Amino acid sequence: MNWVGGSRVASLLRCLVAALVFVLSNQARASSIQSDAPSVNPASPAWLDRAGFPISAGIALDQPLGNDDTSPALTLSSSPFALTALGDSKARRDPARFGGLSRIGVRLTLGGPTSQGNLPWFTRGQEETDHVTVELKLRVLGTGPERVLDSRVESPLLLSLALDADTYSTGFGRDLYAATLIMDSANPGGFTANVGYRQEEKLHHGYRDTEVKLAVGRNWRWHRVDALLGLGALVRDRDRKSVQVVNARLDAPVGGAFQLTASLFVSNLPERIEQRSVRASLGISRGM
Repeated sequence: MNWVGGSRVASLLRCLVAALVFVLSNQARASSIQSDAPSVNPASPAWLDRAGFPISAGIALDQPLGNDDTSPALTLSSSPFALTALGDSKARRDPARFGGLSRIGVRLTLGGPTSQGNLPWFTRGQEETDHVTVELKLRVLGTGPERVLDSRVESPLLLSLALDADTYSTGFGRDLYAATLIMDSANPGGFTANVGYRQEEKLHHGYRDTEVKLAVGRNWRWHRVDALLGLGALVRDRDRKSVQVVNARLDAPVGGAFQLTASLFVSNLPERIEQRSVRASLGISRGM
């Protein structure tokens, strides 16, 4: 009888502990979905790119602060799965059949500050007005296709590969190309890590500067507000000094459908030409 009573108490304690862990994990879990501009765009509030993306659609407007050029950037996000579902009712009824498409996300950013380079291009009557950033993101590990219709449901660990091109249409160079491996832990006290390889065109010099991005951050959630503290470095080639970066970011819901973002960057050297060592970015976005 004592053994039976002890067994019931132990089972009850296990249930209580499991319930407590479940509640805490849901309260503290920060979202890993990224709707704003990729970090390669100078207007982006992101130092650490996230592994998730809106499965249906996303829109964001980012406003950089602190640089001479404070041109805003508009970002549109979607996925091949969403486009397929619009024209194929089978994809909506049976998303598991289209699981491969659900692992791909695309982003298009128009605008943002422009790198004017190290030559007086403005004396030639040129204006660097066309600035386009594109990204293709492949989720290697994470939420399965059977749960893809709910973009708010995330696995404890997400692993993605992002390919980015930050391009300018003036012929003066400074295009930036990047391949980044992104890891996101959505558990309480989760972390985000980026390991990337980047190449930037050297203005009219016939070669590209290369660098490796190493960055890690810690995520928190209080009620519905997400916070991220990140740090890392751009390790550069040809005896150029490395750039150490610290980033603090807050994301808070606005009006139930939108998210407001405030982000601060501090570095020992500018990340890109004509950027300042202390800068900020504000943004508003919506992901679906």
